[in-house]
Amino acid sequence: MTSRRMVLTGALGLGLAACSRQDAEEPAPPASSSGAPASSPAPTSPQPSTGDTSAPSNSSTASRTTELRIGEPQDLVTGLTTPWGLRSLDDDSLLVSERDTGAIKIVRGGRASQIGAVEGFRAQGEGGVLGIDLSPDTKVLYVYLSTGSDNRVLRYDFDGKRISSPKVILDGIPAAGFHNGGQVTVGPDEYLYISTGDASQREQAQDTKSLAGKILRIAPDGSVPEDNPFTNPVWSYGHRNVQGLAFDDGKRLWSVEFGDKSADEVNLIVRAGNFGWPEAEGNTGQRDGFQAPKVTWEPTASSSPSGCAVAAGQLWVGALMGKCLFQVPLTGEQAGDPVSHFADRYGRIRAVAAHAKGLVFSTSNTDGRTEPREGDDRLVYLPLS
Repeated sequence: MTSRRMVLTGALGLGLAACSRQDAEEPAPPASSSGAPASSPAPTSPQPSTGDTSAPSNSSTASRTTELRIGEPQDLVTGLTTPWGLRSLDDDSLLVSERDTGAIKIVRGGRASQIGAVEGFRAQGEGGVLGIDLSPDTKVLYVYLSTGSDNRVLRYDFDGKRISSPKVILDGIPAAGFHNGGQVTVGPDEYLYISTGDASQREQAQDTKSLAGKILRIAPDGSVPEDNPFTNPVWSYGHRNVQGLAFDDGKRLWSVEFGDKSADEVNLIVRAGNFGWPEAEGNTGQRDGFQAPKVTWEPTASSSPSGCAVAAGQLWVGALMGKCLFQVPLTGEQAGDPVSHFADRYGRIRAVAAHAKGLVFSTSNTDGRTEPREGDDRLVYLPLS
């Protein structure tokens, strides 16, 4: 199985890559237990899943990339605090979660209004209120959060104006200051797909009885689907820290994953797939039985991929250390070379969501890793045609 890679050279890139990966991803601010912001089987393909540019080398993906017209980005709202989860509600509005405040907000008409607040979370390091998604009928909001003892998924009733009646549908996901994963997305089969990190205990990623270092799959009520491969929530394993999940039009599930010291990854997720961590990272250490990445970024300082979304047939990836938005052309089960947009124009980019006739991405400059810019953090709309 082949993969593509993007190699960043130069003194700056090499110097950053030499740093500790844990320090490079996120800082570890003091814990806030009150929820207030902290101070300074053989794998088979499931159905479903059941700015600055560098041109792609593959001619077919290059054609698709150049045919796509990317419009001028427009600020939708400014003044947010650590936006992490992002979900389009309709063509005029989005929902966003704030990692460190616990607020769930609706963004419409240039304003962000709070529709509820998650209680019982703990904002520490990479933990807090993380990914969100809506049920197909938009009447239920799913939220991934960190507590003082674990990571868990809650469901809220949503009437279009407020969230209410929280219910825990999955708990006991190992938590730590680093590597909490955090994404939740509803698949075409209406099951929930949830990404977790290895909670800084890398051996957990290969243990199919552990919920750490996995992509999980559960029913909306938290029960385990009968066709899950290990009779528990685990769908795929051998992951280090997945923060982005997205389905394409062919019902294939793509993920983006933080590497350690050599490579970040784009993966095509398959049922019961072993993605190699900690024995394999990027294309290093791959062997029979492992699923090789479709794209790698080398070194990790060139990307640190977080949120992702599929729009206009492309995978769009927010880069934290790379401080850009990556466009990855998709052709069936193959991915082309990443194209970088808006390098350092917005700083750290985290969440990405398909929205209206394009996509929306969020900055992450109030997360403690960099100096916020005027108006940070913000949501930015990017038209595509």
